[in-house]
Amino acid sequence: MDMIYKPFFVRNIVVLLMILFVFVSTQSCVDNNSSKEFFFKIKVIDDETGRGIPMVGFIPLSQQKYYTDSNGLIAFNEPGLMNETVYFEIKCEGYQYAMGKDGKRAVSLHCKPGDSTVVKMTRTNVAERLYRSTGLGIYKDSYLLEEDIPLEKSLLNGKVLGQDSNLATIYKDEVFWVWGDSFLPPEYHGNFSVAAATTPFPKNGGLDPELGMNYLYFENENGASKSMINLEDPGYVWFDWLINIKDKKGDEQLVVKYANVNSFFLNYERGVAVFNDDKNIFERYKEVEKWMPDFHRCEHPFKAKVENKAYVYLTNEFNFQRVVPHLDSLANPKKYETFTCLREGTSFNLETIQLDRKKDGSLNYSWKKNTDYINLERQNQLIKSGEIEISEAWIHLEDVETANKPYFGRGSIFYNDYRKKWVLITGATDTWYAEADTPLGPWVYAKKIAEHLSFLYNPTQHPFLDKDNGKTVFFEGTFTKFFSDEEKVPYYDYNQIMYKLSLENEQTYLPAPVYKSGNTYQLKESFQQSIDASQIEEIPFFAMAPNRKVEGLMPVYFNNNELTLNRTSNEPAFFALPSKKNNQEPFLGTWESKIHYEPFDNAFNLKIVSENEELKVATNKSHFNITNCEIINDTLYATLNHSEGVYNLKATVSAGKLKGTWTKENSTFKGIWEGSLKGERKWWAKFSPSIVNLYVFKNNTTNEVYYSINENLKKPGFSRSEEPLCRVWRNPSKDLILDFKTKPIKPPSIY
Repeated sequence: MDMIYKPFFVRNIVVLLMILFVFVSTQSCVDNNSSKEFFFKIKVIDDETGRGIPMVGFIPLSQQKYYTDSNGLIAFNEPGLMNETVYFEIKCEGYQYAMGKDGKRAVSLHCKPGDSTVVKMTRTNVAERLYRSTGLGIYKDSYLLEEDIPLEKSLLNGKVLGQDSNLATIYKDEVFWVWGDSFLPPEYHGNFSVAAATTPFPKNGGLDPELGMNYLYFENENGASKSMINLEDPGYVWFDWLINIKDKKGDEQLVVKYANVNSFFLNYERGVAVFNDDKNIFERYKEVEKWMPDFHRCEHPFKAKVENKAYVYLTNEFNFQRVVPHLDSLANPKKYETFTCLREGTSFNLETIQLDRKKDGSLNYSWKKNTDYINLERQNQLIKSGEIEISEAWIHLEDVETANKPYFGRGSIFYNDYRKKWVLITGATDTWYAEADTPLGPWVYAKKIAEHLSFLYNPTQHPFLDKDNGKTVFFEGTFTKFFSDEEKVPYYDYNQIMYKLSLENEQTYLPAPVYKSGNTYQLKESFQQSIDASQIEEIPFFAMAPNRKVEGLMPVYFNNNELTLNRTSNEPAFFALPSKKNNQEPFLGTWESKIHYEPFDNAFNLKIVSENEELKVATNKSHFNITNCEIINDTLYATLNHSEGVYNLKATVSAGKLKGTWTKENSTFKGIWEGSLKGERKWWAKFSPSIVNLYVFKNNTTNEVYYSINENLKKPGFSRSEEPLCRVWRNPSKDLILDFKTKPIKPPSIY
């Protein structure tokens, strides 16, 4: 199985025994002799879009579990519960049902055969879950209910039950898809030597990606997904990457890097294979001994040019490599260049590490042959060992809302025409969105766009599916509960989930670097000509682009070599935050709250408003009386007067979540309480801990102006303004790691 590699996976063979794929559901079996009149139809929809929501769990008190199909439907027919009013707890990752007065997110439905109901949920994810694209019964409940189904084979396609990690590219006017391990009905070891399929372009009669994927699997004589490569050794075969290049005749050629691995994820064989169109199979082109020590990883190539020289770029967790797109070069490790700060020709070993430093002592990040990569994990090892400072790091990804640095996992990087940015989709559990002016960065701020309790791993964007010049992007990943204590989700577990993300949504707006070039301070979009990295002196801070105004931000203009809050042109240089911080603003709104103390009714809605800077607080329960509410710095303090006693509450807020503690007066009882914002969606990046003051430093002799977030900066001849000009987002890196010379090669349109 192609999982996120961690050392304990390899050390412990027990992990493999954990990979049990069970397609046992307590939902009704598919029986095409059943009439829809036998079922109570439950349709769950997104209250914003009206679209059905896949993978919503309905759990009655008897603890059976029913999950919506890709249309958001449940065909409910539980013997003993029909014609009864049934209490269902509703659980769904990334979507939320309103919390009841009992503190549960639940609904009671009268389950009469032939009747139906619609349940609306609020999407807490930024991205919209569209459908499950692989596996058994994608539209099982829709089939039972005789609803419209977009797929030709909606119940079982290629006999695939579950499918791991997707790679895809355009090949000969179709989309060519490959996956890792595939589970098939007859036995546990189904197709563990790569599965593949094609889909026609929508403009040629294929499905719109918003509706689904009509995969045409490459099948064996039994109609099952067949092995796409035949190697002599046992074990698994996985592809690292999939690339469409031109052969010597100028014809399209489909090339892969493969790994034949054993149960410990160690390699039997590594090499490059080429697709044989006549036999519909990949054939070994060349074994590559140098790749034998490397663990398999999914990489999603993009094509670009540097000064008219074409390259294929390969990256996953920022282990950047590039190579010219020729078959012999792809099969020759000596032809690859790696973006790294190691000395050319050296490998990564902390005991013998050789860093490449310039004469001024700064790290030399550059493209080098026969040299090991530095990815996020290795970068952190260098910092921890003291070999480099945090400010010398190349990658500084953090949650734009909380400033936390979660494990970002694997992902893809592609250019987006709409944003004019390089876009990163990455994740291991949650899925994140980030963007940068160049493929090498600066990679700093990321936004969580899809939340998962355990794994959605190896996510990738499919840039050829982009709509409206990149305003809408699509990504998918492998959903599983294999490596968690959670119960598996029938049908969905170990399968691909497709998401849609609108880049017009202000929740995807991220701070961008402000470049100092001479006496100017401007974003990339403001440069009149192509940018040369040598023009850039520093990136003193990050701010919001002038075409992405968000409530609470104010325009900052650039005039006569100075930044000013006075309007001097039609378009500002950027948007920033007022210098005075409003501590009340993050707390305002209605919070679905719960006190973790079971002896009394512990759920309530807490409404907080501000009138003339005075807080007004109310609840939806008469016996929950909140008094003495005040906010000091970033913390809310309040007193809850309840029939059970008086409780002192304290809480902070971050990314739409209240989290705090309570103590009972005249008692030793204490505990925690929490709340989630109901209804409105704030742009939480404006409350980030990474927001800092921007100060003006002026030379009274030359009138030269300099801007810095360092209030204690000592610059000869310059004096600092007493008050900050505004507030901006910090730049954690002192080095300029940029690549404006790399120009993307746009994939052909499928529409």
